Amino acid sequence: MSQKWQRSKAWDDQHFPSWAWPFKFLLRAFSSITLAVIVLVGVALYAVFASVPIGMLALIPTWLIKVATLVVPFTLIAFLIVLVANRLPLKRTVRFPLVLGLLILVGVAGTSFWAANVWPALHYDAATNSGFRLFPAFVSQYQAITLRRLPPFEMTELEFYSWWPMRLLLMTFIINMFIATIRRIEFTFKNIGVLTVHTGIITIALGSIYYQKLKKEGDTLLISGRDVSGAAAIGPPQATFYDNTAVVLYVAQDHTGLGPTAWEQRPIKRLPRYNDYALDVGDEHARTSLWRTGSASPWQGTPQRPLNIPLPPTTHLIDDDINFRIVGYCSYGRLQSDYLEVADSPNFARANPLRVVSLFLNIPDDQGQVRTGPAFEFTLLPNAPIQRISENEAFGLEYTIGMDQRRWDTLALDLPPDTSHALSIEIPGEQPLRIVTPIAVGDSLTIGDSGYRIQVEQISPTPPMPIITRGYEDAPSAVAIVRITNPAGQSYTRWLYSRFSEINQDILDAVGEGGRPLRRTADPAILIDFIDASRLQVYLDEREDGSLRALVRQMGGELRVLDHVPATDRITDVVDRVDLQVTTRWQHAERFERPRPVPPEQQQTNLVGSHQEAAVAVQVSATVRGEQWVRTLWVPFSQYMGMGPERERAVRLPDGRALKLAFGRRQHRFPDFHVQLVNFEMIAYDHRGAPRDYQSTLRVSPTTFTGDSPSFNAYEHICKLNAPLRAPYHWDDSRTLVYNLSRRFFAGINPNQYKLSQSGWDQQGWNQSQELVDQGIIDKPLAQFTILGVGNNPGIHVVAFGSILMGIGIPWAFYIKPYLVRREADRLRQKAAAQRHAPAQQPLQEVGA
Repeated sequence: MSQKWQRSKAWDDQHFPSWAWPFKFLLRAFSSITLAVIVLVGVALYAVFASVPIGMLALIPTWLIKVATLVVPFTLIAFLIVLVANRLPLKRTVRFPLVLGLLILVGVAGTSFWAANVWPALHYDAATNSGFRLFPAFVSQYQAITLRRLPPFEMTELEFYSWWPMRLLLMTFIINMFIATIRRIEFTFKNIGVLTVHTGIITIALGSIYYQKLKKEGDTLLISGRDVSGAAAIGPPQATFYDNTAVVLYVAQDHTGLGPTAWEQRPIKRLPRYNDYALDVGDEHARTSLWRTGSASPWQGTPQRPLNIPLPPTTHLIDDDINFRIVGYCSYGRLQSDYLEVADSPNFARANPLRVVSLFLNIPDDQGQVRTGPAFEFTLLPNAPIQRISENEAFGLEYTIGMDQRRWDTLALDLPPDTSHALSIEIPGEQPLRIVTPIAVGDSLTIGDSGYRIQVEQISPTPPMPIITRGYEDAPSAVAIVRITNPAGQSYTRWLYSRFSEINQDILDAVGEGGRPLRRTADPAILIDFIDASRLQVYLDEREDGSLRALVRQMGGELRVLDHVPATDRITDVVDRVDLQVTTRWQHAERFERPRPVPPEQQQTNLVGSHQEAAVAVQVSATVRGEQWVRTLWVPFSQYMGMGPERERAVRLPDGRALKLAFGRRQHRFPDFHVQLVNFEMIAYDHRGAPRDYQSTLRVSPTTFTGDSPSFNAYEHICKLNAPLRAPYHWDDSRTLVYNLSRRFFAGINPNQYKLSQSGWDQQGWNQSQELVDQGIIDKPLAQFTILGVGNNPGIHVVAFGSILMGIGIPWAFYIKPYLVRREADRLRQKAAAQRHAPAQQPLQEVGA
């Protein structure tokens, strides 16, 4: 205990009255070494909980008990051996080797016995659940999950270390270190080392807190430009970058009818990362949904944790009565279509009826039991050309309501045996003509005495080109392409769709603007229908009374017609022991996207916790015509905004107001500058292969001006993997050394100074353009974009300065101070020795004594 500490305590006892004992206790606690040890142990435990899976931590009691089964018996036996040996009349030189030998013998024998008999019983086998383990289910579930990933925390490692408990520990340590240094250590020359070390530690801790508070890290996407010839040019300016951890809900409202003009960012605070919350939300306004009525909804067997994160406005871009909140989260999933049963559509023309056709297998299993439930279910929307059909290579199912009688009659035509494809050809007139004939590619048909000739050019199970007719976009259908020559000798090509005869069209030989062939609706002078019998085809048509009529055409043309099927009856033996039945009928259905979680074993570990495969449930509420209107929709994560509308979601309120939503990372603005991509170059090794380096030529331009003078002069920098760009301050050779050094110093502690480094590039686009270069089509390969990592390092120089102080203080404390102490001790010993050997002085006698 130092003398200064004794003086400090004496000062406390003298100046603190009895009623102020709490303050005295607090002061002495912050002056103690014990508190520093407790805080450092707390920091170590905090790091353990941040990095070690809690399943492994839960194994500690198990291993303590297992080790105790070996150590405790050995300790008891060793105690008895020592106790007995001490009572024997033996010399010490004999007793010690005897006891040591016995302990080694007992240790080896006991360990062998334990390994052969006890350990096999204690060893835990997860496959058979045999052996000894405390909390086996907990250990198995959390064997790879750290504390920060549990639902109450949900943080990245950076967020966990920046959380308030760690900052509290650091602040406590700083205050403790400062007070203890002031009250315990003498401010003397020999103590410069320990004082410097303590100052360095405090400086590092303060710099770390400053760093944690103001640190920003993320990336930005720079798009390359193109001139009128398509060659690379300087790209558009980028004034923002995306945060690595902070996420927002992007909201935009269309106030003009011309589309939204700007996005508003609404920060989502404390959004989960690793666990799912309320996967079943979103259908509260509906009667039910297909996923809820199904046998295996995605959320069955998972805890349904509630989530409620309000998102207050940050600007005035959105009407004040429209509110948003996050009510669900899927950490890793795929958005898929569910359907909701809602109230009948107010406008019958917009009704969207839904039917579920169930397939039943009347095939007994190994125990002779026939499955009672459906083996498969087809969800069909009869009023939507695409969704009314479900087909594969062997089977096709189509469900309609009120099918056109002419098409029904065509589908019900008998075909010759073993027919895969056929045409029904009808020529209206006073003497109408209709023939049905099998076809194959290359067939040439003469249509009676009508003068028409038909050449079959192509038959395809799918459209050779996607259907673009409105309402039929990308619909599936077998297609026959035929060449028709009319009695006047004019020829044209007709595309025939087996499922959509109403969009059959003629392609004329004449061309229109742009050099494209002219098209027209199929000429009604000759009506041709294409019948596909290359697979099992089932056609269900619903009448007004709900009853069905059905056509079942086997592969090869054999036909079965059921003119009246009651609404609740099955269509038996569509094929042998396979039945169909309409099991669900909704008058109006709404498509609703909701997430289906991806099993953990199928997840990419580098994407877990990054939000990249996540989606949030956004509840939108507003006051519409005096009533509260609420809807919930799931919005997928967007890594970069503006890269395509497929990850944005639209909402239209009943009063016509239109909103767009997106879920992504928060964007920060660069302070006083923007960046443009001037040129990108990939530097490959010899003979191509993996890139050796890639670099971007960047232009940094100011965005703020004082009068007509910019805050700095624009400059260009070549950014490489090991040569980052630092902005807005950049070493300027035209300035003096003093100016550059001073700016460099202040940039080190300025949170608005950023470092931009290469972190990604358009490798696919570069390789594709390289192939064009090899073909001589373009001059040089091009990249559509480059990705720059962005980060600031506020206080990093403060931390470095603290490290320098420690580097100076530690050698002083361990080498120079002992030397000074020894030198002072030697001086004192020499002085004391000199005093002992000095002759004693005779006392002076008074004169005249």
